[in-house]
Amino acid sequence: MVSRSLGEQAPEASAAAAFLDLAVAAVLAVVGLGLGVAVGPSALLAPITVVFGALYVLVLPGYALTAALFPARSPSPETLRVNHPTVSAAERAVLAVGLSLMATPLVVLGLNFTEFGITRVSVLVGLFAVVAVGLVAAAVRRARVPPRERFRLPLDRLSGGVGSLPKTHLLIAVFLLASAGFAGATLAEPQNGERYTELYLLTDNGENGTLVADQFPSQLSPTEPRSIYVGIGNQEERTVEYSVVTELQRIETVDGERRVAAESELERFSTTLQAGQTFRGQRKLTSRSSVTGERLRLIFLLYRGSPPENPTEENAYRSTHIWVNATAP
Repeated sequence: MVSRSLGEQAPEASAAAAFLDLAVAAVLAVVGLGLGVAVGPSALLAPITVVFGALYVLVLPGYALTAALFPARSPSPETLRVNHPTVSAAERAVLAVGLSLMATPLVVLGLNFTEFGITRVSVLVGLFAVVAVGLVAAAVRRARVPPRERFRLPLDRLSGGVGSLPKTHLLIAVFLLASAGFAGATLAEPQNGERYTELYLLTDNGENGTLVADQFPSQLSPTEPRSIYVGIGNQEERTVEYSVVTELQRIETVDGERRVAAESELERFSTTLQAGQTFRGQRKLTSRSSVTGERLRLIFLLYRGSPPENPTEENAYRSTHIWVNATAP
């Protein structure tokens, strides 16, 4: 049996090894985009989403750009001279992370000036476009480099086990894995404010059926229901059951502080919304309550799940209100 050195490998094997990293990066990008866009929140898939999310954001964009900028491998005993720009393995790893950290804010900045806006899906698609363009450019440039000078994964060293790799490569791998794990855990637990619920009121302007946040009814009567639309937007990234309690309150000011002097519940309703779903429900309200008079607060209290026994503005998840006059029945 005749053994072959790295430089004497079969052309088919050599070509496959030279483009294997680009193919793996493409597969990881597709999987990362699919998990981020198509798969909803799931406790079962959370660890997988963390890993692929970290790679997708912190490694793949920069790796693709680095591969496009430096298609040749580092000089080695087998290739003493390289006629194309190249970097060492350590520099390639640092550039992969550094360029990824630069690409993400640039993608977000660019999306801010487009009709798509800054959303989770648009950012993921934007990063995927960066990865795709980088990988295509890397494949084209690497194909123009002589086979012996093309960058390739050190498969010959990997076949000998982890112990056969240089210590520098092992330290780089540990650093990248630790960084990806830390960043992935951070991405899995968004900061306060990234998950929220919208609560707002709308009315029918009476012209073309358009709902507007204006011209709210100022008078409630016991016999003529007034129409108000309650809007709820679920941006919690999970399915949520909401409850809304509507109250008519008389507000008094005592020592410079406002407090509820009297209150009467008008109605309550519930709805379940999936992540990203919006609800706009028409409510027809009257003044059939024990609280009547001028300048009363018509307040809508939103709760996740069932409301407490004594709903108040303080224990509500969200609240909004308008001021009305209510006549007695």
